[in-house]
Amino acid sequence: MTDNEANKKLNQLLLKADGLFDKRYSIAENNIINGYKRSLEEIKAKLSKMFEDYNGKPTITELRKYKRLDILEKQIVEIIASMEHVQLNTMSSNIKGSLIQSYDLTSAAFNTATGLDFAFAMVPKESIDFVLRYNRWPDLIKNDNAKLLTNILSENEKYLRANASQEIAGGLAQGKSYAKVIKSISERFDITRTRATAITYDQMHSAQMAGRNEGIKTASAVAERLGIEFEKIWVHNGGRKVPRPDHILMGKEGYKGHVADKNGIFTLPDGTKTEAPGLTGNPAHDCFCNCSAIFSIKGL
Repeated sequence: MTDNEANKKLNQLLLKADGLFDKRYSIAENNIINGYKRSLEEIKAKLSKMFEDYNGKPTITELRKYKRLDILEKQIVEIIASMEHVQLNTMSSNIKGSLIQSYDLTSAAFNTATGLDFAFAMVPKESIDFVLRYNRWPDLIKNDNAKLLTNILSENEKYLRANASQEIAGGLAQGKSYAKVIKSISERFDITRTRATAITYDQMHSAQMAGRNEGIKTASAVAERLGIEFEKIWVHNGGRKVPRPDHILMGKEGYKGHVADKNGIFTLPDGTKTEAPGLTGNPAHDCFCNCSAIFSIKGL
């Protein structure tokens, strides 16, 4: 197999791997959206029952007098907490799954393109731990102490619980109709759901790149032992309404940062160094980055 044939095969296989990642995210996104829909429907049903019991005009005074508002708020907390548990499992399993899938597919792509049958080890545990712990969302979720994925999601749902309760209490105090109260709650759910899916995609993309990078590192070590030249290349895939100019530059052939150095490190125009897109540790570069890394081989 010639170098050109090998690299063409590599590109095809890595592109296919990206497609499988998109499919995995699409399933995760649907699970999250459906979870929000189910929770909102449960809250709607309980609120509807309360309005029915008061002939469509419950007053905040009556509801507080008989503690019905307190009971409803407690039910909302339980509904959203149940959803939170499912969301956490969905996010964490897909983040870990994205890393392992990407590592395995990168390894398989190297073997297929080179005609080798090298047995790659399992993805390093420290790499899995990294993607489950690394987040760059504390400013977005108003929690400077968020360090773990659990905290990210908990803060997201805490925001929803508080605002859903406020919308109900505020709406009743103002004498709003059932339709208007539900509209306000639905808007809160939409905001939080959008945030949850965005965080999930972002963390999964970082995991995908971490897995690919681990696969590339292992493949590079094999290539070096076999005397095969090996390059890791930055690819700009777009995906943002306003792409980062420096990421576009990184994706251009001929730019000095387009190819990683001999240690596998990319250097961005502002001096930021990283092993792969989405892994710089700088939110300005990582959040919603849709870039990826591929590799090429020479001298087979």
